Amino acid sequence: MKTYSTRDIEEVIENFNNGVSGSFISKRITDIFYRRDLSLKNGDMVMQYTNDEMQEWAKCKHDPMYFFEKYCKITTHNGTGQSIKLRGYQIELINDYFNNRFNVTACSRQVGITMVISLLMLYELSFEYDKAVVVLSNKLDTSSEKLDRVKEMYQNLPFFLKPGVVEWTKTKIVFNNGCRGVVGSGKSLTRGYNIHSLFIDDYAFMNEGQDIFRSIYPSMAAHRNARIFISSAPNGINHFYELYSNADRKDGDPAKNLFVAHSVYWWEVPGRDAEWREREIVNLGSEALFNQSYDLQFFARNKRESN
Repeated sequence: MKTYSTRDIEEVIENFNNGVSGSFISKRITDIFYRRDLSLKNGDMVMQYTNDEMQEWAKCKHDPMYFFEKYCKITTHNGTGQSIKLRGYQIELINDYFNNRFNVTACSRQVGITMVISLLMLYELSFEYDKAVVVLSNKLDTSSEKLDRVKEMYQNLPFFLKPGVVEWTKTKIVFNNGCRGVVGSGKSLTRGYNIHSLFIDDYAFMNEGQDIFRSIYPSMAAHRNARIFISSAPNGINHFYELYSNADRKDGDPAKNLFVAHSVYWWEVPGRDAEWREREIVNLGSEALFNQSYDLQFFARNKRESN
């Protein structure tokens, strides 16, 4: 099989975009791109890297924040291909993910947890080997949103940083480095996978959340390189409340668990002030709903509310 350099690939793309056709171009499109999609690197292609590219790849692997800030781009209200500007608490969550195996975050609504999970997922899939990264949420659409963000950032990467694609579906991506990312919403997804990194978002709202945790935690705890990242807004006094509260205890407390507790409040998001708070209370219908959704207050729910 032919070996392609970045320059070769750029020439093929330029010729294709300029309308150059023929079996020569068609063969190279098939060789280089997964299912002939110019944004996806074919898992079977062989690439020749320059010294600068190899050094840059190594720098990205050893400095995730450098990789995120320089190469990860998304679509925003300012257009496509926009560089990511991480907030202070997002940087802290990312750093603590790499420094601690188990993390639990109580967070206000709409504070950018999806971005944190998507970046970490992309990094692990791109720079690790033979890892299974699983993302669960209370709804499949919510989990799929994170995978969609991973896909968008992958497609915007320089070609030399892209692992080759072996499988690319709505709920799963597999790369030629042996890494696979899978998203879902139920307990059945955790069966049949030796999971290395597990992200559970909206944990307090998952009907099967506690069952999933109890079934998968022992095996992940026994694997010294496995990591768990759990996040959610409060939703009554439930297992998420217990997990977060026990993680938040002081060192030396016999009830303290092994998770590192984090909290992200509404006022940590730029633009959210007292006026915004009052407007949201009116929109939600009560201050109690605001306090639960945005101010990280846990309230016991009566039987009627829990049904």
